[in-house]
Amino acid sequence: MLNTTVNETVRYQATKAIAKQKAVQQYEDTWLKWQNKTGVIL
Repeated sequence: MLNTTVNETVRYQATKAIAKQKAVQQYEDTWLKWQNKTGVIL
């Protein structure tokens, strides 16, 4: 029982980390495209 809980927790944490990484990457891509389009560099 405990083993399953630990595995589920690890899997959940990993899924969350991957989702966050994808979101950050998507945000950076969008930001770079916007910069290229507008020519604004902050």
